[in-house]
Amino acid sequence: MRAIPFAGFALSLLLTGCFEGSKPAPVARAGRTVEVKTEVPPKPEIIIEPPPVVVDDKVPIPEPLTVKPDPKPDGPEPLTVKPDPKPSLYERLGKEPAIAKVIDDLVEIVVADENIKERHRKHFAEGDVAALKRKMIDQIGEATGGPQKYTGKNMKDAHKGMEITNKDFDALAADIVKALDKNKVGTAEKAEIMKMVESMRKDVVEKED
Repeated sequence: MRAIPFAGFALSLLLTGCFEGSKPAPVARAGRTVEVKTEVPPKPEIIIEPPPVVVDDKVPIPEPLTVKPDPKPDGPEPLTVKPDPKPSLYERLGKEPAIAKVIDDLVEIVVADENIKERHRKHFAEGDVAALKRKMIDQIGEATGGPQKYTGKNMKDAHKGMEITNKDFDALAADIVKALDKNKVGTAEKAEIMKMVESMRKDVVEKED
């Protein structure tokens, strides 16, 4: 077997490495040591996940803690004093006897008042004056919280056709104040009465001044 020259052998090894697509390993020469480095791939990272927690339905779950109030102590309940309710306007006026006295004085004042038209004054002086007073007492009594029941006409129908003006109404309101003052009705009670009277203006007045 014929020996292959060294140069030819080396050339053949070089070509073989190029064809295979890899870098040829260095050829060791006589008397030299060639160090070949081998790369060691890194070890893959291992992640260990904990097993899922499984709740056993059979395990009893404790009920939430509830704090109960202390039982009611023995003995009588503490005494609480409730303030008396404010008396009604009817009571503060002096009930029916006091209201009747105010009405009697009002009728006398209106009949003598020249600021009120004569045809209106006759309404308080002629006819069944006692029945008129009774209706006025019942009207005021019921409106102020008393037991009376007013059964007469409403204010609009009762004064229909009387051609009452705002001036006439003001004159009558002034006479009501005189009657209240004559009977020494309190300031607060008088204000409440006059507020009621004023609320009737829209039904009583039917003619411009």
